[in-house]
Amino acid sequence: MTNRKLRRSTTKKSEKTRRRVVSAPQEKHVAAEDDIPQRSNWRSRSVLFAKFFGGVALALSLGAGLSWGAWRYALATPRFAVQNIEVEGVSRFHQDDILGLADLRRGRNLLTIDPSEAEFALVANPWIQRAYVSRRLPDTLKVVVEEHEPVALLQLGSEILIVDRDARPFKTWAMGDPADLPFLTGVQLEALQRDRGAEMHRLRQGLSLLIDYSKLGMAKKYSVQELHFEESGAVTLIAGESGLSFRLGESPWKEKLQRAAKVLRQTEKAGAAAETLFLDNQAHPERVVLRTR
Repeated sequence: MTNRKLRRSTTKKSEKTRRRVVSAPQEKHVAAEDDIPQRSNWRSRSVLFAKFFGGVALALSLGAGLSWGAWRYALATPRFAVQNIEVEGVSRFHQDDILGLADLRRGRNLLTIDPSEAEFALVANPWIQRAYVSRRLPDTLKVVVEEHEPVALLQLGSEILIVDRDARPFKTWAMGDPADLPFLTGVQLEALQRDRGAEMHRLRQGLSLLIDYSKLGMAKKYSVQELHFEESGAVTLIAGESGLSFRLGESPWKEKLQRAAKVLRQTEKAGAAAETLFLDNQAHPERVVLRTR
């Protein structure tokens, strides 16, 4: 009895053991294809990238070397040496003076010339208002200058300034500068500093008056010596060696000058010598009063 029980129990245990083994078999994990690192692909890509960027770097270095070599050749070859220089717009200066101011010369390599630097050097001279420098390969240089045209001398305080057609003072008068220009007097430095726009307008009006006067026949005999500005806006023009005075009053002055020329011709025909012509009557601007010597 006991042996049978023992066999049965042993048999049951072995079946249970078999059932556990069968019911819970050891699973074998098979790695998915995505879980495997693609080391060979990454290595091949790295090699490709290295070759590409290495080629780019090599090309750039070769290009830079070739460019530098070409530039050195361009600077050394006589092909780009300046042979032709064209200078336009000079009247006060000689061509060699202009070239000297800008440090320009034949034989210099055209590519070493900076047009902006040459222009800056030229306009540093007070007589030159504007300058344009251009290069034309392989060997030509062109320089165009615009000079100030002096029309009058402005007495401003203790200084004498040269002014151009736009009434702009561009240079302090010095020995060797034109001295046969009409003087502009009566302009106060304080007024110029206080209201520059208004004073410059008055100066431009005065220069316009001088142009109108120069078109009259009497201007040949009585050249302008001085144009004096009053604070009130009136002006007095002094002309000729005898100091003939035209008291013109306030603007407009063109018709007043024409009437003065007519009276002056009649006076000279009569054998008299005019000293002062008064044309400053605001109530009757058509009147001319003559004072003889």
